[in-house]
Amino acid sequence: MGTFAISVCIGCGCNDVRACCNEVTAQPCAWIRIDRDARRGVCTECEHMAAQWDAWEYAMQLPM
Repeated sequence: MGTFAISVCIGCGCNDVRACCNEVTAQPCAWIRIDRDARRGVCTECEHMAAQWDAWEYAMQLPM
């Protein structure tokens, strides 16, 4: 089984091993955008960041 680097959400900072949760449903988030090579993504709780992701305006928001 291969290994992968942990990806971090550009909106809230959650990651593959520490998901954030929806305040209403208490369900953990999931990735709606992910780039495993860049180790970045957008989770379901940060859907408002998807447009920035799609425009590649996220690169400097979180340190690697």
